[in-house]
Amino acid sequence: METDLPLRTLVAVLIAATSLAACRTYEPAPLDPAALIAELETRRREIPDGEIVTLARAVALMRERDPAILEARAAWRTAQALADTPTPLPNPSLEVTPKWFEGAGIAGSARRGYETALGWALFLDGRRGLTDDVNTLAAEAARVAAIGVERTEYLALRHDLVALSCATQLVALNEEVAKTAEASARAVRRLVDAAQTTALDLSQARLEATDVAIELLDSREAEDEVRTRLAARTGVRLAAFAPGELPPLPTEIPSEEDLRKLTIRDHPALARIRAEYIVAEKELHLEIARQMPALDLTFAFEHEEEADTYALPLGLELPIFDRNQPGIAAARGRREEVRTAYAAEVSRALTAIEAARALVVSRQRRLELLRTRGLPAAKEALDLARRALDAGAADALQVLSIVKSEREVKVKTLRAEQSLFEAWFTLEEACGAPLLAFPGESGKES
Repeated sequence: METDLPLRTLVAVLIAATSLAACRTYEPAPLDPAALIAELETRRREIPDGEIVTLARAVALMRERDPAILEARAAWRTAQALADTPTPLPNPSLEVTPKWFEGAGIAGSARRGYETALGWALFLDGRRGLTDDVNTLAAEAARVAAIGVERTEYLALRHDLVALSCATQLVALNEEVAKTAEASARAVRRLVDAAQTTALDLSQARLEATDVAIELLDSREAEDEVRTRLAARTGVRLAAFAPGELPPLPTEIPSEEDLRKLTIRDHPALARIRAEYIVAEKELHLEIARQMPALDLTFAFEHEEEADTYALPLGLELPIFDRNQPGIAAARGRREEVRTAYAAEVSRALTAIEAARALVVSRQRRLELLRTRGLPAAKEALDLARRALDAGAADALQVLSIVKSEREVKVKTLRAEQSLFEAWFTLEEACGAPLLAFPGESGKES
């Protein structure tokens, strides 16, 4: 029996429906390493030597160029793109079944018919809305993570700017010590020539001058290391940074209670885990909702022997055995895992705060001792030695030895100040919040 609608027409309809669904086309975006390198190198040379002095200028460049920040923002954009795309409805299904009839009772040649069905699965559990919620919360978690990376890089940038100023001061002081050591060696040489001392004293003086020269090279290397970290965070050349003014050291140390409050509020790792926990909660909700099976709704039409048949079959999977137990168990375990991670991070932060605060107290006392007793004593000894030399009560070797000791106390004091700054930045890292106020800054991020 001939059909009213030829089979080829049905096939054409099916192909057309499939083609309409393919509304996106691929757009290639090849990576050009050479062009990228040239662009980055040009950007690195945009900043003149010695231009970056203030924290504000360094922060502006960091937010624009820091690789870690850019990567975190890219991950956030990816998550946000998914969150901005609503979960689509399930696609309907279209089936076409050709039929051929032959055999007794059929007059004439073989006849044909067909059967078509249009099906659609209806979710009764609200999973589309829950999936959108999960994607939105995941995007928010990615945003919090990106902010956390920026906070971490900001604290490290503050640390490195102070480290650069301290390192530059140490280089200058070591240069002064090196000049003094060389002058001492020349003075001892003249004493040897005048038979007022021995060659052993000259050898000792030359050895001390060599040690000081090595110390100078080490301090210059340390300065370059700090410049390298700064350049990596801001995308500039090492020479773009010049040492700026040091922030004043606080006279009072925050209490552990105040530091704990700052930690809960500002610590980037804790903020990131809190956001992850919210996502884990919603994911568990989604997995529980997936216990409910979908309702399969189908519209069927059959043409056979000049008779048309219509049907509306309904299908529902019975959740007797599979009630998404694995998915629920994994989501519940993930939620507990994140809760445990948060408690562990809090425990680590509290320990770090206690240790860093004790370190600040200890190093503050050491610096105070050197400033109030070490430096004045060294200066007094040097003044006495020079007056004794003028009066003929001391020889040149004694004076040179005291000059060397006075320079060593200065170096020790500068290193003690640097180590105290290090302790303060360790405390900042432990609680995740800025504590030192830079010149012209409030001590907090803008």
